[in-house]
Amino acid sequence: MYFAVLLSSKFEGNVSDGYIRKGGSLGEKVLIDHATFDFGDKMRSYDIGLHAGVERELTERWQVNLTGQMGFVPIIPSSFKGVGYDLHNMFVTAGVSYRIW
Repeated sequence: MYFAVLLSSKFEGNVSDGYIRKGGSLGEKVLIDHATFDFGDKMRSYDIGLHAGVERELTERWQVNLTGQMGFVPIIPSSFKGVGYDLHNMFVTAGVSYRIW
């Protein structure tokens, strides 16, 4: 298990040549020529999740490893309606190591 605290956040981007539905998936279609968004201030300040990993020794000196993290808490609270689905922190790290002595 792990617990993480957000020190700073950045969640921004832009949209061009698209559309959004007003009032849900069957609502009125609103065309978007170009727009920018910044949800950095809407992000949750903590995360709780699972951290797991495996390591395999290939030879006496060479090892490979794979670790992953999956957050249980959505990064944006459900009270914010700007994103229609839950986003979670997910990280994967692959590594190779060589023992010198």
